[in-house]
Amino acid sequence: MEDLLADSSVHACIRSTLDSEADIELDAKMGFTIVPAALYRTTSQCISPRRGGSRPAFAPGTAGPASGSWTPREILQLIIEALPGLNVVAADVVEVLPALDQAEITGITAAEMSFEVSMAPIFSFQSSL
Repeated sequence: MEDLLADSSVHACIRSTLDSEADIELDAKMGFTIVPAALYRTTSQCISPRRGGSRPAFAPGTAGPASGSWTPREILQLIIEALPGLNVVAADVVEVLPALDQAEITGITAAEMSFEVSMAPIFSFQSSL
């Protein structure tokens, strides 16, 4: 990122082990911060759910599966609860590798995540009526 988006990015769903304190320092250097939801509801947000943030049993077709990560249900619930009210200006779903998932469950979950992210602005509008 090289300060391109400094102080405007947040990491979520990171459940892998830390190799050292330098991992956190690198995130800070690259402009990533951890803030309570209440502090970023008024700024523009780019949402990028990571499929590798889901348990390998539910997302075998990812670049970096991590044990102890979230289930698709937990990720979808987070999206459904957290996104309405945010000013989402861009979104993508990353780390979907169909060649590693012959059953296509990673792609199905990624499609559902994309759908829920795209519907969040509609639900925000409806709740403001």
